[in-house]
Amino acid sequence: MKIYWWLAGIIQENCFEYLDAPIVRCASLDTPVPFDAAKENQFMAKSRLQVSIEKVLNY
Repeated sequence: MKIYWWLAGIIQENCFEYLDAPIVRCASLDTPVPFDAAKENQFMAKSRLQVSIEKVLNY
């Protein structure tokens, strides 16, 4: 288990009533980094960052 999953779980369990929105994780895919440039752009978290931000802002 990765450290940020553990940390997010602790915050979610103990501080949920104080949060303005749920915790959203935006990370690179849990796969090896592809060598193809187009696939590498999809692999990176920044390709999904805008969607994650909008999800939190629209909560």
